[in-house]
Order: sequence, then C-alpha cells, then structure tokens
Amino acid sequence: KRFDNDKFLGYNILHLQTGKSISFSYQTNCTPDNWNEIFQFGRFSFSKEGFIFADKIIDSIIKRNIEPMFIDEVGPVEILLKKGFYKIVKKVLNTNKKCFLTVRSDMVDGFCEEFGVDERFVIKITNNNNKKL
Repeated sequence: KRFDNDKFLGYNILHLQTGKSISFSYQTNCTPDNWNEIFQFGRFSFSKEGFIFADKIIDSIIKRNIEPMFIDEVGPVEILLKKGFYKIVKKVLNTNKKCFLTVRSDMVDGFCEEFGVDERFVIKITNNNNKKL
C-alpha cells in the first residue's frame, strides 16, 4: 500500500526477491502528473508500467525455474473483465509449476471456472484455520 502521511493513495507492486517496487495503482482522485494510465476500475487507476514490471518479473521467474510463484491478488478485474493480471495468471498456470494466488472468497468459483483450476487445489483460509497454515 502507498500512503502520503496517513492518506491512502494506492498500491505498489513488489518484487519479493529484489525488494524493488513500482507504483501500480492510485485512487483516481490523486494520480501524479506523470501517471501513465492503462485503465480504471472502480476508484482506482492502473499503471501501464506496473503491468510491464509485473510481466517482466513473471517472465524472469519462469525462465529461471523459480518455485513457488506468488500473485496477490486475483479479483474481478481479472475474472470478470479479463484485464489486469489476466494474461500473467494464464501464463503462470500454464507453467505447471507450484504457485500460490490469493483470490477473493466471493470470486473463487469464477476463478476456477475462468482459469480451469480444479477446486481440489483451492485452500480456503478462514479465521478458524489461518493459524494452522
């Protein structure tokens, strides 16, 4: 998350291995002057550079055979609009490598249907089991 003092602005994408991050989204009412918007969804504006950065990370991870892969989060933009990380999710799932993707609980059925994921591979995390995982 990105803040200016206590004001929430948006989100960054973080490369876990290198620690490098890049602005990914801003609330539409506070985008910077040099912002290169690729699309809007709800109250957020998404950065073209953010998606390029994410795609390069995934390509590097796949090329170097790194497992597991993590994507946080897959939601309505990917599942309903086929935008956002849609192509990246398809690319990751087609590698047949171990990956962990967070999916909003109300979107799990749509995720499984859209991306052809067998629900046997879904781990549902609740307040009752999150300490066991």
